[in-house]
Amino acid sequence: WSPHSADMWLTAYVTDFLTRAKEQNYSVPPVMISTALARLKNTVNFAIDFSKGGEDLAYALYVLARNGEANIGDLRYYADTKIKNFSTALAQSQIAASLAMYGDQARSQAAFKVAYESIVNASELTGTGYYRRDFGTDLRDRAAILALSAEVKSKALPQAKLINAVVQARSEKGITSTQENAWMLLAANALEANDRSILLEINGEAKQGEQRYTFSPDDLSQAPFSAVNKSAEDINAVLTIHGASENPLPALEKGIGLKRQFFTLAGKEISLINAKQNDRVVVVLTISDKEHKGGRLLLTDRLPAGYMIENPKLMSSSNLRNFKWLKVGAYPTYQSFRDDKFVAAFNLSTRYNATSTRTIRVAYIMRAAYLGRYIHPAANVEDMYRPNRFARTNAQNILIERP
Repeated sequence: WSPHSADMWLTAYVTDFLTRAKEQNYSVPPVMISTALARLKNTVNFAIDFSKGGEDLAYALYVLARNGEANIGDLRYYADTKIKNFSTALAQSQIAASLAMYGDQARSQAAFKVAYESIVNASELTGTGYYRRDFGTDLRDRAAILALSAEVKSKALPQAKLINAVVQARSEKGITSTQENAWMLLAANALEANDRSILLEINGEAKQGEQRYTFSPDDLSQAPFSAVNKSAEDINAVLTIHGASENPLPALEKGIGLKRQFFTLAGKEISLINAKQNDRVVVVLTISDKEHKGGRLLLTDRLPAGYMIENPKLMSSSNLRNFKWLKVGAYPTYQSFRDDKFVAAFNLSTRYNATSTRTIRVAYIMRAAYLGRYIHPAANVEDMYRPNRFARTNAQNILIERP
């Protein structure tokens, strides 16, 4: 993050990650942690009063508390006078967890109960269709409360009901965001570390606690796998299957449009099915925000194996003087020209004319480098924190022949 566009919630998130990495004995440069913590202290010291919000302030206090550098007076003040003013259940649970770390169990339990009530009374507005400043959803907040309360071993919440709330929210989503995945992982890890009541019999051998196993097709063909629950209560068994489709997935648009076109350097649209070695092609990608919801969009266009990116700076207006036919007009917040793909990110505001579709157009040049038959994978775009909004183009077979 550059100085003029700091996001304090993300700063706290990254500092949280570094803190957890340090706790797990990974090598984290001391100056990195100390500088980040100093930045969070400044946030707390110069925080202004608020009637609604405070997500970044709560996260900063939590990370400082996890590092033993929070002011207990600040935590008690926010717990006693502001806990219901925090906009999200995650922020409320971070104040609760911070107090538990400092041994103030009474205030911690009260704050956790407020966070739980916020989840119970949550509006559908915070689900997949609404964009939040802290990149969150109901599922993310539920998983976070579960993770934080389990990590500090709080008894203030009905854990079984909270687990069911997370499961229910997860079942209602087809695709999950990075935030949801991260906090569900933390919740699962915290629960596994604390719960030794699960008793299992795996292939005839007694096991205690949660168990994870990975099987290849060969493993399952050679011997069956048996798991028997010996616990006093029912438990969940989750099966996840990984694999690649034998046939390319068809083009699809869910709230976002994506079109991929190919042109000669002179601006004539062409097909990429057949090409000659050393031919150069201008790839033009057009994104349309059909629902006018804005968001943070990530575009990935994977190159066919026989091609390589020729000009990584075509998106700059100064490099378009020889391509007067090409109207780009895109301003990505991030772009990367790699050996195997082109990547760009866009931060779309919802403050534009909703009577017309918002479009973004980007372009780059690739060259046919190696003879052979290849598959050109689909291009993809998704709303990073509402991943149910996405689009992909068709994949296709291509041929590169001698000139």
